[in-house]
Amino acid sequence: MTKQIDNKTFWQKEERIFRQIYQLGIEKYFNFFIPNIYWAFSSNHNAISCMDEGISDGKLRVGGSGIFEFNDQTKLLNLLISANIDVITTHSDCGGARLAYSNKFNIEPEAISDDAIEQYTINWGKELTSNLNELYKNQNKYKQVFYQHLGIKEMTRPKGFHPARMLYINTTRSPFNPNRVIGLPSGYVISRGYLTREQTQNFASRCLAISFGKYGFGDWLTEDNPFIVNIIIDALDKNCSLPILIDEIKTVTKAYGNRVAIGSFASNWIGFNSMGKQIDF
Repeated sequence: MTKQIDNKTFWQKEERIFRQIYQLGIEKYFNFFIPNIYWAFSSNHNAISCMDEGISDGKLRVGGSGIFEFNDQTKLLNLLISANIDVITTHSDCGGARLAYSNKFNIEPEAISDDAIEQYTINWGKELTSNLNELYKNQNKYKQVFYQHLGIKEMTRPKGFHPARMLYINTTRSPFNPNRVIGLPSGYVISRGYLTREQTQNFASRCLAISFGKYGFGDWLTEDNPFIVNIIIDALDKNCSLPILIDEIKTVTKAYGNRVAIGSFASNWIGFNSMGKQIDF
């Protein structure tokens, strides 16, 4: 199966969903067609997982599980503790890991073999797991951290292609995993509730670069069929400023013009694993 056929197959798979979203808007579509939306605000484990749309589960969702942007592991470990993480996950075909390898060894990303990336990712994940276990031990916390590496067959996308047409910016401290609910579009997920404005913008920039590049739908994304950034907020949180959140993401999307649309969804279903939201505006 060629990449072109993959594009068409994945595009058609969610075309009906996106037609309805374009017509109704995110809020109405979610309210009318996704009655069990609450299942998206849950996870099987307190895991850090990649923002990759091929990942189905995780509480804290950041690019590459932090392998590239968080080159200072101390900052990443502090983030993991704040989210009460006890599972570290990595995955195959990880763009963040490729960038981290390229940056560390000064090699062009395309020149790095898949096997080298895979082993580098696993070694990094095991080291992070060991360091987090040691940190919990030093803090006298009786907590065991586990490590899991997901192969491409355990993901919901094929190798070398990202079919996401949506980015979920989750401003809450609950998990948000769209793959757990039938009818929710596949999409990248960024846990804004745990991240700074700048970190979120950096991750969002990478998502858009992937989707508008050769590994995503590219020119298929147009003004008539725009990529969507969906900001998820807690309807009960009176301190959350949606206009500020929209402005911060517009800084990232403005380069794509009307080929990117920004919407939002306010949910009353936050709380399965919530620890209280602390957004850095």
